[in-house]
Parts: sequence; C-alpha cells; structure tokens
Amino acid sequence: MGQQPRRLTPAASMSHYFGAELRHLRLAAGLSQAEPGRKIRYTADTVRRCETAERVPSDRFVADCDAVLGARGALSTLWKTARFHAVRRPTAGDAGFRATALDRPALEWLLGTLRPEAAPRALAAPDEVVLGRASGELERRREADHQYGAGVVHEQITALITGEVAALRSASDGPAATPAGRSLVVGAYELAGYAAVDVGAVGAAQQLYLDGLAAAHTDRLYGGYLLGVSLAHLALHCGDATTALRMRQAAAAGTNRCSTPAVRAALSAVEARAHAPPRRRSGMHTRAGHGRP
Repeated sequence: MGQQPRRLTPAASMSHYFGAELRHLRLAAGLSQAEPGRKIRYTADTVRRCETAERVPSDRFVADCDAVLGARGALSTLWKTARFHAVRRPTAGDAGFRATALDRPALEWLLGTLRPEAAPRALAAPDEVVLGRASGELERRREADHQYGAGVVHEQITALITGEVAALRSASDGPAATPAGRSLVVGAYELAGYAAVDVGAVGAAQQLYLDGLAAAHTDRLYGGYLLGVSLAHLALHCGDATTALRMRQAAAAGTNRCSTPAVRAALSAVEARAHAPPRRRSGMHTRAGHGRP
C-alpha cells in the first residue's frame, strides 16, 4: 500500500503554496514524482521534497518544472508572486520578547558557567554521514534565506533542528564533540532565530538564540556574536535599545581576548543603531551574517 502524500496547506507558507501547485500540475500531467525528475535531471526525492514543502525550490528548478509540465511560466510567476507578497505577521501563541530572560544567561556566559541542557540520547550515535547531511542541509537553507528571505526557510530549518541537529546534540562523543559539529549546531540555531523573526515569532527567536549561546559554551567568539549581535539586534527590533546595549557590552567584555575585526565592527554597528533615533533603528531584524563569525 503506497504512502499517503503529505497534506499541504497553501495558505500556511510560500513553500506549501508552491508545492500544492506543483503537485496539481504533475498529477494533471499523469506523471509520477520520478518522471519529471528524470526529464530535468533532478532526483525523485528532490521533486518530492519541493512538492511537500520540505525544501525551498531554486529558480532554476521552478523554471525547469514549468517546461516539463507544460505550465507556460505559471509556476515561475506563482513563485515570484508568492515571494513578493510574503509578509511578516505575529505568530499566534508566541511568547514575545522578554528582556528579563536575557540577564542570567548573559551573566552565566560571562562567568563561563553557561551549559546546554542535557539532550535526550539518540538511539544511535550520529556519525560523519549525519554530520555531512546536516551540514549540506544547513548550507542550502542559508542560501535560500539569503536569496528569498521573508521566513521562507522557517519550516525547513525548524525540521532540521528537530531532526539531524537534535541527533548531533544528543551525542556525547562523535561529530557533535568536534568543533565542526558544535559549530553546525550553533549555526542552525542562529539561522532558525533569523527565520523566526521573519515570521513574527520573536519569542521563539529569542529562545533559539539562547539555545545557540548555550551550545556554543566552549566557543567564546561565536557565543559573543550571538549575545552582542543576534540578541542585541533582536532587542532593537523590538524597540529595546537599553537591553541591546547591555547585551553588546557583555559580549564585548567576554570576547576581549579573542575578538576579530569583523565581530568588533558588528558590535559597533549595534551600538550605533541603539543610539540612533527610534524611527531610524526600527525595521527589519539585521542579518549581520550567517555562520561562524
């Protein structure tokens, strides 16, 4: 008995919207997921994941599907329109920004006592295959976020965190115990935080950044970046310049011996934005960069 296709909700996100139309056109053409993939040199799994909103399609993939399904540019037009009309809106049930929840983690980070909560142990310890797969997925999410923005990777990066990243965190040895493994875990939390802001979930973004800060407990530079840049810009995004400056000052003190010109510049940008008039500091949550600083 075949597996039931994932139910899509076109109004939920751009990826669901595109996936539903792709599925409709493919079924109307009487094709399996493998058949259009063979014609445009994509795997059946790539077609499946784009169709089920598990992967953000590239512009080339959309154009190729247009051609093979005889859609006459309809998919490309739909995808561009969906991106154009994507808007950030408050997420129902989000806790919102809580400045008071930052002081204790910031102090513990400064003292070197901040540690991640113990994660449930995986059934099987992740190996280099898991690390490689998660690394590839994270890089694709970063590229899609840079290209499209507007929270388009929110669902996919959330799935990555609850999947491969959770498996890496739960390992007491193996890839998660290496600098590469830890950096991947922290990078996933950072990107997830930016994506959460894009969909209006600032409370979720705050917690994701704090999870990344705890996971980076042995990497002072990355931790300082999350504290003094990511969390500080989130505070500014929510209109709290005082908290932003406090996080920036803590990060500067904690990275005094290991900072780089790029991180110092990012911290200076936070300070300048915090002292700017309110009308100039409002707007989109600043993306100073993704990945290890």
